[in-house]
Amino acid sequence: MVAAVAGSASVLAIAPAHAVNWDWGPWYEKYAGYDAGATAYFEEHGDRLKLCDTSTDGYRAHVRVESNRTSNLVYRFSDTYDNGRCSYIDANDRSYSNLRENTWYTIWVGEGTSSVTRNWKPYEIYNDH
Repeated sequence: MVAAVAGSASVLAIAPAHAVNWDWGPWYEKYAGYDAGATAYFEEHGDRLKLCDTSTDGYRAHVRVESNRTSNLVYRFSDTYDNGRCSYIDANDRSYSNLRENTWYTIWVGEGTSSVTRNWKPYEIYNDH
């Protein structure tokens, strides 16, 4: 599973001041017969991650970012809302959220409580910017 944890983040943030063209997403934590409660987007320039809780169901949206090279957890990020709003993190927020260039990552999207996250769904990206 995960050998090391570099950081964990729960960041309260407002929308960025400028428009972002999201390179990746929308990614959904969704399976057959289950409504999505989490949606994520990723922009390579600045390593921006947008995480939205899309269902007011008592659960929050979560993301896990893992290095495909080492299979280690790079960081975990949780949305601070449960009402359709979004939270943001980028390379300037924390040193561990500045992802290595020219590297494959798996971004897992799920929802749950602060201690238990369910329905993780993986998405692979190649961060070349």
